[in-house]
Amino acid sequence: MVLNQCIYKAILGTLVLWICFPSILSIQLRGAALNQARGELTGISIGDTAIFAGGDTGPYDCDMFSGSAQNWTYLDLGVRVQPAAVSLGSCALIGGGMFADNTVFLFNSTSLEWSDLTLSQERHSLAATSVKQLAMFGGGIDYDGISTNLVDVFDVDSQTWSVTYLSAKRYKLAAASARHYALFAGGESQTGHSDVVDIYDGNTKTWSVATLSQARSNLVAVSVGKYILFAGGETNHVQYSNVVDIFDSETGEWCNATLSLGRSFLAATSVGGRFAIFGGGQVRFSDTKQIFLSVTDRVDIFDAQTQQWSMYSLSFGRSHLAAATVGNQVFFAGGQAVANGFKFPFNAVDILDFTEELQLDLDPSY
Repeated sequence: MVLNQCIYKAILGTLVLWICFPSILSIQLRGAALNQARGELTGISIGDTAIFAGGDTGPYDCDMFSGSAQNWTYLDLGVRVQPAAVSLGSCALIGGGMFADNTVFLFNSTSLEWSDLTLSQERHSLAATSVKQLAMFGGGIDYDGISTNLVDVFDVDSQTWSVTYLSAKRYKLAAASARHYALFAGGESQTGHSDVVDIYDGNTKTWSVATLSQARSNLVAVSVGKYILFAGGETNHVQYSNVVDIFDSETGEWCNATLSLGRSFLAATSVGGRFAIFGGGQVRFSDTKQIFLSVTDRVDIFDAQTQQWSMYSLSFGRSHLAAATVGNQVFFAGGQAVANGFKFPFNAVDILDFTEELQLDLDPSY
């Protein structure tokens, strides 16, 4: 990526970074803060609101940003680590997670009210997405260490639950939807890492199965335009992946790309119906004697129109963070670093303002 200029400016203790691409100001990076430092949280957008819920500390484990008011509010939903979240219509649903029961918290963005629903089974490390009028919570692992292929399905029209199943039991999987397809991909189970992709067709109400190009868990999924992207993850507990599997929901075909850096525990979101954005993550590197664990500030940006990739940076490196989008504002919130077996959580929120149509000069070496 070729930059015309890069200007850092401190305003009221907040670092603001302007990046100018040739003849156009395209991204402004500014900072905010969660109410409490934490990693292993989830992010979701509903209307003009970004919600960051759960994490490895509490109380007040739900931070909500209003795009219209440009302010933050805080709630205590109860501590839950690695929950899953999905938005559908005017509702956002947050369910599952470690140290939690089977409650699903439903936020109605029209009434601004919260209500409680219930999963059929307590579990964590599950994935959630939506298709048609259905919110789907799939996979996960229970507190006895047994993975499941259960999918809890909530119909927002009838306000009823039903159950269906993935083709294979697994947890630490990823899910996203485009058009009338909902995909649950990757993960791991007691038998190892998975390359399975379960595809639910919301029109025919049937399942089919495909495979990723590489078996892995702790990957992320995001949809942009007609594409669903599954990126990063770990192929075992030593090797991290830079593979991106891309599903075209119009043709049903798959292709592959690569992140600029192999990593796991990253976060992903999309903006403007055009750009898929992958930020942060945990990386591994080694010398001749041992393997080191670290984090990265790397941001990879995929342009769904041009099929090109570019790079950017967060204000500092971290993993186990969450991402969400409100309008043209992209949020990367929370996260953590790990050193000597200890977790160091952060409350930082990086806000990337896509103020105009993004124009990128790509680094030929990307």
